[in-house]
Amino acid sequence: MRSVLILMFVFSLASCKKTETQNPPPIIPPPVILPTQDDSILLSAYITLDSTATNHFDTSYKYTFVYDNLKRLTQSKGFSYKNGVINTVNYVEIDYLYNSNDTLPIKKTKYNGKGSTQPLITTIFCKYSDNNIIYDSTISQLYPGGWKIHKYNYASNRVTDSSNEINADGGYKLKTVFKTVDIQKINGDIFIQNDTIKTTNYDNNGYIPPYIYFIYGLYNFTYDSNNNPFNKLSNLAAPTYYNYDTYNLSYDLPNITLSTQKNNPVEIKHGTDYYYKCFYEYKQNGFPKTVRIYNQNSAGNFVKGVYLYTK
Repeated sequence: MRSVLILMFVFSLASCKKTETQNPPPIIPPPVILPTQDDSILLSAYITLDSTATNHFDTSYKYTFVYDNLKRLTQSKGFSYKNGVINTVNYVEIDYLYNSNDTLPIKKTKYNGKGSTQPLITTIFCKYSDNNIIYDSTISQLYPGGWKIHKYNYASNRVTDSSNEINADGGYKLKTVFKTVDIQKINGDIFIQNDTIKTTNYDNNGYIPPYIYFIYGLYNFTYDSNNNPFNKLSNLAAPTYYNYDTYNLSYDLPNITLSTQKNNPVEIKHGTDYYYKCFYEYKQNGFPKTVRIYNQNSAGNFVKGVYLYTK
């Protein structure tokens, strides 16, 4: 009996070894690392950093963007920071309203101090022709009882902007402004611009002399060959020329570059008034990831811009 048990044990071991030999453990392949998807072209946020501030306290502005299912901008917000702390009270929000499937907004509502209990509201109604804005009218709580109307005309190398503005604060006052913008383009980008502005003021008794006639002089621009992500939003910024008064906030859209141009500017010059140079870092699809903007009239200081895109 003992011999039988020993033989059974031996056969059992042999059987186990045979099984192990016939069915080796499976080989697990290494994980496959897929390439990073870096092809989005729609901005979700743009952040500016102050090079003179310390880390974690260097954020100066943040702008966020929201889109609908047709990839149209429906909302933008602009926040300021101080010592690294966001201002959630006096931020600016702009809501965009579209007619059906149109790609250009018929109405923009701007809230100054949206986080406060009484934000100031500005409403802008827009009209277009051939994808160019030809008319907009503005009613704003910033100027109670007042309004402003712009009319735009386009020629091959010229844009004219004639506006009438009523300010009811302290008595009705009318201001008329006629702005002529002469431009030259290369590859769809403005490389030379010359502005002339004539302003006339009136009060309840009529014309207030003198005329104010101002020539801003020549702007000169150079560009890279890459896509400008703000250009995707440029149909919301009117009209398509460089705005001297808001060089870093081009018609509600945050951009120290030229938001309405096809490519990213690398130099912005206006006589001896200012001179900016921009240096970009790009994504795989050629859109900018970061930009360093140097004021050539300042001692080496720069502003860094960070582009964040939708997923």
